[in-house]
Parts: sequence; C-alpha cells; structure tokens
Amino acid sequence: GYNAAAAHVGVVHESVRRIQVRDVDSEHRKEKLQDVAMLHVGRAWMPHDYEPAQQWAHTEGKSFARHGQQVWCKCNFTASTVLPWPVPESADFQSTKTLELLHYSNVRFGPVPINRAFRKGATSGSAYSASLD
Repeated sequence: GYNAAAAHVGVVHESVRRIQVRDVDSEHRKEKLQDVAMLHVGRAWMPHDYEPAQQWAHTEGKSFARHGQQVWCKCNFTASTVLPWPVPESADFQSTKTLELLHYSNVRFGPVPINRAFRKGATSGSAYSASLD
C-alpha cells in the first residue's frame, strides 16, 4: 500500500544499501559491521566449541550453523526469559551485540511482563507476551 500511494503522489525515495545487516547474513566480523547503522537482532550464536552454549542450544536454525550454535531466536517461546549470558569473547560481533542488548535491557528494565490479554494463548516466558501498557 505505502509504495503505491507514494508513487501515486510523486514521493521519490533514495535506496541506500547496507543500512541494516541481518543476523543471517554471511558477514559477522566486527571490522565489517561497526559502521552499519542498524543490526537486525533476530538470532544469536555462540561458537560451537564454547561448552556453556549447549545449555541454550536451539534445535531449529541448523541452516545457519556456519555462524555457530544458535542460542537465541526472537521467535522462540522462551525469547523473553532465556537470555544466554555471559557471551564469550570469541562470539561474533552481531551475536555479541544482540545478547548485550537483551541482557542489559533486562538488567535495567526488568523482565518482560506477561500480558495474556495482548496475545491470546501466551504462556509464561512467551516471546509474544510483551506488554503494550
């Protein structure tokens, strides 16, 4: 809808590449990402050889195993309650920043409140139970 309406009234947009880097993109090195304006925080990985990561290991997301052991995903039912921490120094930049945002926001603002009125069927710890109050 928006694109058609904008074109209809003559709004011109400039396309800019690499404003956002997605977590599933191939590039995760700090030196390549630190000048990107936005990091997509949808998944996080820890190195396969980092033993503590096994306690948070996800069974889905195997197609991205090249990034490491997936330990967090925004669409997982435990996304708001199981926050892998600490992050090893050997974790990639994208995952480190994702997990830092999750950890420090939880420290500062507390856990995500459960709001079953907002999402029907939400259970304790559901990724979809955030309050809009």
